[in-house]
Amino acid sequence: MNLPRPLDFRIMLLAAALTLAAPIHAAAPRFEPPVVEAGAVTLRLVGDSGQSYRIEVSSNLLAWAEVTTAPAVNGLLAVQHAGPAAQRWLFFRAVLATPVIPYPTVAPVPDTNLVARALVTPAEGGTLYLQSLDGPALTLAISSNAVFTPTLMSMTLVTNLAGLPAAEGFLAAVQLEPEGLVLAAPAFLEVNFATNLPASRVASFAFDNDGRQLHLVPDLVGTNRVRILVNQLRGHGSGVFTLEEIETLAATGPAPRARRVSLHASMEECYLDEEEEAREMHEELEEAIWPIQQQVAAELAMERQRQLLGVEEPGSPAITEAFNRTGATFYEQQLKPRVANAAQKCAVARELLIWLLSYERQRQLLGVTSDDEPVDPTLDDLICQGLKRCEEEALECCRTRGADRRLVVFLLGLERQRQLLGMTDGSCAVPNSDEAWRDCLPEWTGELKIVERGRYATNISTPSILSEAAEAWTYDLSAVVHRVEVEIVPPVLFFPGFTNLTFELSGLGQGAHTLRERTRTPWDACSGAARVALAGPVPHDGGDSFERRTQISSVASNIVNLTVAVSLDSSGSIFGPGTWLNFQTPMVEAPLRGLSITTTKYPSGAGCQVETTTEYAKGSDLYGFEFVRAGEGEFQHSPDQITYAKTTTTSLGNMQVTKQVTLNLRRVR
Repeated sequence: MNLPRPLDFRIMLLAAALTLAAPIHAAAPRFEPPVVEAGAVTLRLVGDSGQSYRIEVSSNLLAWAEVTTAPAVNGLLAVQHAGPAAQRWLFFRAVLATPVIPYPTVAPVPDTNLVARALVTPAEGGTLYLQSLDGPALTLAISSNAVFTPTLMSMTLVTNLAGLPAAEGFLAAVQLEPEGLVLAAPAFLEVNFATNLPASRVASFAFDNDGRQLHLVPDLVGTNRVRILVNQLRGHGSGVFTLEEIETLAATGPAPRARRVSLHASMEECYLDEEEEAREMHEELEEAIWPIQQQVAAELAMERQRQLLGVEEPGSPAITEAFNRTGATFYEQQLKPRVANAAQKCAVARELLIWLLSYERQRQLLGVTSDDEPVDPTLDDLICQGLKRCEEEALECCRTRGADRRLVVFLLGLERQRQLLGMTDGSCAVPNSDEAWRDCLPEWTGELKIVERGRYATNISTPSILSEAAEAWTYDLSAVVHRVEVEIVPPVLFFPGFTNLTFELSGLGQGAHTLRERTRTPWDACSGAARVALAGPVPHDGGDSFERRTQISSVASNIVNLTVAVSLDSSGSIFGPGTWLNFQTPMVEAPLRGLSITTTKYPSGAGCQVETTTEYAKGSDLYGFEFVRAGEGEFQHSPDQITYAKTTTTSLGNMQVTKQVTLNLRRVR
């Protein structure tokens, strides 16, 4: 009889038997010696590069369960398993995976009149909200630090999804843009329904905005709410599926796709190879994480159907078990092995950093780990080394190609990232970088920033009317110095000397304005019932009723070029030109998009009649204009620095909009 042996002996026996599982007509995969740490087993399979293999586990060599199916990247597939629990023996085998059935393609029908827009910033995040007349309310709340630069995002309602492999059809769907953007802090797309759901049969999915590459994604399902995990901006939605439909979808995989454009704009001309490598890595990680998401989502959906219930809160055993098993494989196989190479290449480091942050925060969002759990030091190391390498490459680019305003923008972006990530002690910067940068910058450098923020919300309930409204206004402009002219006029007789400075700045202005309103009577004329419970009596004795829903928005995005003129006269003489600062930013007109839908119900001899009218938005919003003429005492100046700051508040309808204008110019050489 065989007696139990130490864990390392059991694993050695398994490693010797693993190669026997491959079909005889193909080259057999080969396992390297396993590594056991803290009871977990790490297996490394050597096979054909790009070939997919399925790793399976058994405790008795009769019943086998899948651990993971994934391609061998550069001929290697690494898998981590928790190791034996109650079992005395665990056996592993590797087999060639069967050809993958491509992800299905659907035909989304977007309603371009129902679009939510928002300017999402690193410091504040942003929220997208949609409400159709008869459908659910959809909210995507994006937290701070989900993006590294201010980004205009949109969410478009999808009214139909032809070809969805679900007999009972889809419940709700949206298209998110800019498509392909990975969120460093994933979010939940929350879908709230007016009636209860068949929670046990709900599953969620993602797809390219054109309908390709539909696959399952993890979600949390409640009585009348679905929260869909969003780690990348694409189409997302939910539907009602049978167990057989879930199993069929779970067997599909990614098909080759057309290459996307670059997600970074920095120093492409200097480091074309690195930019290309970052793009390729982005696509590889996309196609690697989708099967992981699908496997987790399929397990959750099947568990819901078996138990006839929905999974409502993060941290449930089903979520934790599924994510720990599959997510760890993605991290160990796809992310961690890329860190050493990424630390030497700025574009690759920036791309990988987003994926690492997304993975860590996705685990927190699903309740797999707590917010205060220590972060893998690999992440901190990559952040530090990556930021340093980016600065080194920018300096190298300057030395080979000369000064360029894009390098100034890039440098400012690096500094903001250090501040956001709390790495301002200099350890993650090039030593003596201020000196090194002087040859790459104009004589003066600096930035003009304009930040506008406005919010308004109201909710009124009376026996005769219910009204709620929410409005938001955001605008960000950031323009940097790329050229300066200095004119020094010496004193002549009674006329004092003075200095004229003319700065040319350019940058990007982005803004978004959203307004949504809902006004209705507290009763429904057709049903004769109250829509809500109020403290006082509700008159629903056969009178007419109505409901009006409005969703309007505008967006602005424009390249801004402006001149800042400064005259410095320190003599105080009445003959001098005086000291003043002057600039004006251009105005951008953005058309309003959206509609108002009014439904009126009234009793008649034939029963109850319903009339619906639609009004489309008219007019436009004006963004970005600012005129400044400041005299002595209204701005600060010295021979090496000029600063100006102003805060104003204006009314836009019922909303108060606060505008902060800051100008900071400094001499660097």
